[in-house]
Amino acid sequence: MKSLKTKILALLLSMMMVFGIAGPVFAGNLKSNSKVTQSVTSEELNKNILNIAKACKAAASNPKPSTYFGDWSIFAVNRGGDLTSSIPGLNSWNELYKQNVIKNISTLKTSTDYARTIIGLASIGVDTTKPIAGVNLFEQMLKDKDDFKGTYASIPISVLNAVNVSNYDLSNSTYVSSIDILIDDILSYLDKDGKFSYEYDGVTYIDYDSTAQAIQVLYKYKDKENVKEFIDKGLQILKEEQAKSQNGDVNYSACTTSQVIVALCTAGVDIETYKNSDGKTLYDGLMSYYDSKTHMFKGWDGNVDGMSTDQALYALIAYSKNINIYDLSGITFKPFDSVTLSLNTSSINIAQVGNTYQLKASVTPSNAVTTYKSSNTKIATVDSRGKIIAKGVGSTTITVNSVYGNKVSKSVKVNVKLGKLGTVKAAGGHKYAKISYSKVNGATKYVIYKYNGKSYAKYATTTKTSFTDKKVTSGKNYYYKVRAYNGGYYSGYSKAVKAAVKVGIPTKVKAKAGKKKVTVTFKKVKYAKKYEIYKKSGKKYKKIATVKKNKYVDKKVKKNKKYYYRVRAVKDSSNKSNFAKTVKSNKVK
Repeated sequence: MKSLKTKILALLLSMMMVFGIAGPVFAGNLKSNSKVTQSVTSEELNKNILNIAKACKAAASNPKPSTYFGDWSIFAVNRGGDLTSSIPGLNSWNELYKQNVIKNISTLKTSTDYARTIIGLASIGVDTTKPIAGVNLFEQMLKDKDDFKGTYASIPISVLNAVNVSNYDLSNSTYVSSIDILIDDILSYLDKDGKFSYEYDGVTYIDYDSTAQAIQVLYKYKDKENVKEFIDKGLQILKEEQAKSQNGDVNYSACTTSQVIVALCTAGVDIETYKNSDGKTLYDGLMSYYDSKTHMFKGWDGNVDGMSTDQALYALIAYSKNINIYDLSGITFKPFDSVTLSLNTSSINIAQVGNTYQLKASVTPSNAVTTYKSSNTKIATVDSRGKIIAKGVGSTTITVNSVYGNKVSKSVKVNVKLGKLGTVKAAGGHKYAKISYSKVNGATKYVIYKYNGKSYAKYATTTKTSFTDKKVTSGKNYYYKVRAYNGGYYSGYSKAVKAAVKVGIPTKVKAKAGKKKVTVTFKKVKYAKKYEIYKKSGKKYKKIATVKKNKYVDKKVKKNKKYYYRVRAVKDSSNKSNFAKTVKSNKVK
């Protein structure tokens, strides 16, 4: 029962170090002077390291800052140097991490978020003392100095590690002026017996993780009396705990065991001098959590996890190379390049809703992160590659941001116009004129203009694609223009179209039979130039005459027969009235 509780506590501490308060922390820029003898052959050890590094990279396929598979995976794999450099796609994986840092830099909130990111970037040669995406990571990390004093020492440990790794000059800081402040913050967590400890369920436990990690970051300052006193006592505490273990591990944890190995490498202590009663070493203890099928390490619950694997990997690298894994003095640091950005245009006019435009951004360096954003997506949207799609009529601003070492912004105004009207047609009917046109994308209304003898005046507004004008005179010609409309925006005028309203229908039509004739009469129609007379022949009506007067005499008749007639007015060949009501004559005499 006690063993299970201890395992759970070990997990909680490791989780706090990685997620809640700090991740696995890193020691300063001090080369180890340890003389390590190895209980495993170099060939076997390095083979394991390569396999573990491959598994670690595969699990962290999209490494992001301050995430489970992120900074620590990047650090662990890259610190392998020649042992891991043959892994396919390593450079592109590192570049992906850098891109993700830029994209997600606004998500970093706590001091340990920034510390982890600093360490991850430094391990791949980024000069983190220079701004990244326009952000000074160190000042963001140090400004919450009040948070350094909490329940656990992990925050100031993480912060000091970041400072050590990148050799950041604290005299440049607005918030923390010297290393001594951070050292004092760390040591302030020691209890009255000079140990890191914590309480759980009313019982006090030694914090082996903080002990090992504090040794890593403080060994650089061992000449200070209070630091040396802690390191001597800390190393003894770790040795006594390992000696009591069953498998050679510490605290029933791959994570804690890894941190102890790293601490010993940093302090120049021969790892082989740490053995339990059965002669098992820290290496034996760590490898007891190794899963040879997945090449990953198991957590306290028996399942493999990335946290244990990351820490075990860089501990084994430190063991194999006999180095302080966090000494990056051999790396040439380079700052992120400054960004230059130019666009192919300063303003964009899009002819109509639905049309697209490809905005082109010229950016250096080519691996800078470039994003596009529309101020009004109802007017136009833009995708991650600069393709603009007109969604509505009006104006919006597309802002392009390119970020690498610095941040550069450019903007361009986009005007989406109403599309031109297609073919507009007009036709006259009996006492009406009808105008029709095709739908215009983005238009909410259509405005009809009618010629009044002097100019085209606004006459009607409709949401439909046709309009019927009933305020017309039969036989007259009318002229119209149309414009599409949306929220104060108008399209251009259409071409003028003519609607010839049908000439009026003849009225008072009569057919009077006489001796050998039928006389058809009707009232004259305004604007009519002639009239067509139709006579029923069998079942159909046939045109029998066209006359200019309002009278016609049909002499092709027979005695005692009745005849049926229709009449319509004609203005011209394209403007003929509807037929008047059919009339019937009396019997021809």
